[in-house]
Amino acid sequence: MWSYSQIETLKPLFILVKILYIVVLKSILVFEMHELGIAQQIFDTVLDAVQREKVIRIYSININIGELMAVDAESLQFGFSILIEGTPLAGAVLAIRTVPIKALCNDCGAESVIEHYNLLCSRCKSRNVTVIDGKDLTISSIEVDTNGSHNA
Repeated sequence: MWSYSQIETLKPLFILVKILYIVVLKSILVFEMHELGIAQQIFDTVLDAVQREKVIRIYSININIGELMAVDAESLQFGFSILIEGTPLAGAVLAIRTVPIKALCNDCGAESVIEHYNLLCSRCKSRNVTVIDGKDLTISSIEVDTNGSHNA
């Protein structure tokens, strides 16, 4: 059994743990909010499209996400799965393709795949580059069933 004085000596530790828990929880929520907002936009766009086209069932939604979007695919999948429950999109698979960052060098004209966000020409090492791919999020296709037939 713990004495009152032993418990009192641990009080600062409990307060520190509580503060750390709150800080970690808030940072997770902020991180997840970015992906949840994107999931909501995808949901709204697809729902609008399938309602106009009188779709019976949605099989998959194929999206391309540029690396510069800094989207965590797992968090996006999770947010999307929550949003589609009990809706016409229920059961749809969100297929995510990550698009690498590509840049065009304004000095030598070379096209480079950029790694680790290091915007540098692979040929001449110039930083005078223009990002030409990997900065967008697009819905590339939606696989659906209209009138009993599977369509992409």
